[in-house]
Amino acid sequence: MIPPFIPSGGLVGAILFAIVLIAAWVVFALRIRTLIRLMRAGRPENRFDHLGDRVKYFILMVLGQRGVLRDPLPGIAHFFTFWGFIIIQLDALNLWAMGVGFQIPFLSGGSGWVIGRVFAVLLDFFVFMAALALIAFTYRRVVLRPKQLQSQGHGMADAFTILGMIALVLVTLFFFEVFSYPATHGAAWTPFGALLSPLFGGIPARTAIALADVSWWANVLIVLGFLVYIPYSKHLHLLATPFNVFFRNFGPMGALQPIENIEEREDYGVHKVNQFTWKQLLDGYACTECGRCNSVCPALATDKPLKPKEIILAVKEELFSSANMLLVSHTEEEQQAKREPMVGGLIPLDSLWACTNCGACVEICPVSIEHVQKIEDMRRYLVLEESDFPQEVTPLFNNLERNSNPWEINNDTRAEWARGLNVPTLAEDPDVEVLYWVGCMGSFDARNRKVATAFARVMQAANVRFGILGPEESC
Repeated sequence: MIPPFIPSGGLVGAILFAIVLIAAWVVFALRIRTLIRLMRAGRPENRFDHLGDRVKYFILMVLGQRGVLRDPLPGIAHFFTFWGFIIIQLDALNLWAMGVGFQIPFLSGGSGWVIGRVFAVLLDFFVFMAALALIAFTYRRVVLRPKQLQSQGHGMADAFTILGMIALVLVTLFFFEVFSYPATHGAAWTPFGALLSPLFGGIPARTAIALADVSWWANVLIVLGFLVYIPYSKHLHLLATPFNVFFRNFGPMGALQPIENIEEREDYGVHKVNQFTWKQLLDGYACTECGRCNSVCPALATDKPLKPKEIILAVKEELFSSANMLLVSHTEEEQQAKREPMVGGLIPLDSLWACTNCGACVEICPVSIEHVQKIEDMRRYLVLEESDFPQEVTPLFNNLERNSNPWEINNDTRAEWARGLNVPTLAEDPDVEVLYWVGCMGSFDARNRKVATAFARVMQAANVRFGILGPEESC
């Protein structure tokens, strides 16, 4: 049943509400358009393979929230906040419909709508659980204060702005339900309204309507304010995470992207933000600033100057700072004159070289951010274009160039580990079925030579026709 009042306040109120609603969505859409244009300034990359796996992973990580549930306290709180957000947004559609004089049947708890009453129970359950989640988030930030939340990012002010806005959405929705029940003589049924309206049973119907009207307007304005604020805040991840998870890398963990057409390229790696791929830029949008990547980084744990989260946030900051350059045509000279360097400026060089490429940050990230490839791309720029690298690796590079291995060992001895095993090289037998790539450790390291020998014997026992490159193999 439709309540006997229009919460927006009659025809004039309905027109005013429609103007506010359209204005908020226009501002939101313009910001999203800018974000998409910035992201598309990055290099193209195909992320539409493995579609079936992508859908399964999306269900598991976004709808199931498996990533955040690894850490129980914030994980459970985030689970109920996420689903509460979804359910409350569905209810927001119904509240907006009320503003122009009608209701969405299956989202309304009036008599005669069984599905509406089920939804009303579900809504109030998640409103209650989301309120508990806000208490848990506040306790964690104010009392527990985990170390990973204290580093670079939007900081406490933005976090509490978001928590405060969510709390106001819950409070105004709660009071709208409580006052709508007596205002409609029970027609606008909700659990909160039915249970708590007796506390206000003595107030006149006109007063209840006025209070419901005020609560409705407050809720609508806060929700629409939240809509406009999200794309400018750390909660941009609410919009970006589903896409970032869907477009995650399904290649082998730790496999780095090769430099395509390397002999024809004029640049190697990344030192300008638009040299990242669009997916690498989307990573910045999706970052929740939770700091899980920092908490598992072995470099940071041993006091090395690396914080993976700061790398991601620095790339996002550079993207937003470069917005005018990327969206408006400028000459190369103008760009160089107006921009500070990203690599070696916003992102310190020692932080890039502290990374061990272990991939722990990628593994733990609940929103599928790929930290290592970004670091590797910036290192490639430093090595291949600037010849800028730590002094400690100079002997390594010299040995690779002279001996094709990291040590001062003559590469002609690379196949000595296979002496007496009758393992042919491809030069001796080019028609073998399998090429065994031994690598430098298996070829030269005394301990790993035993592994190479044992593996060769296993393949021989299995009658596999294989060969090695021998001295033709290089690191």
